[in-house]
Amino acid sequence: MLEDLRIIEVGQIIAGPYAGAILADLGATVIKIERPDGGDDGRRFGKPYLDDDSMTFHEFNRGKRSIALDLKTPAGVRALHELAAGADALIHNLRPDVPAELGIGPEDFCKEHPRLIYCEISGFGENGPMRNDPAFEPLVQAMSGLIMVNGDPAGPPSRLPISALDRGAGMWLVIGLLAALRERDRTGRGCVVHTSL
Repeated sequence: MLEDLRIIEVGQIIAGPYAGAILADLGATVIKIERPDGGDDGRRFGKPYLDDDSMTFHEFNRGKRSIALDLKTPAGVRALHELAAGADALIHNLRPDVPAELGIGPEDFCKEHPRLIYCEISGFGENGPMRNDPAFEPLVQAMSGLIMVNGDPAGPPSRLPISALDRGAGMWLVIGLLAALRERDRTGRGCVVHTSL
């Protein structure tokens, strides 16, 4: 269905990789960017393992190609721009202050690649006092009160056994990206799509 799309994913653990996996399942070419010093932290997420990588990593990175780039170097950033020149979208779930520090924020990419759809997932949204704070599924489940409605009523609050917020953010990002592609068909220009856990 999406065989003509090329997606660059700078994803970690679940939320960003899940968005990339959905797009790969739909036929898009997804190129995952990983750090040269160990790659996606999801590779070491926990047992069971297959070929030295966690099964969680395999689940959320199915159907992708993967390359290592050091985005803390000018050469790595240049290589990312070269990949983006032929891509339809860039997806990341880096902490919101990190892309600007690396020179890979939306301003940098949208100016140089006006047809690119720049997609980002954050923990707490793009505005507000916690916008630059890191977030993980258990933390956001606790802060949102979600764990209070789960588990045995006679026992303590309990984390949902699946990463529902990470997965939900990945799905919302894909929905936003698909809508942005329709808009780009009409206007010829990309845009920024943002969602959060």
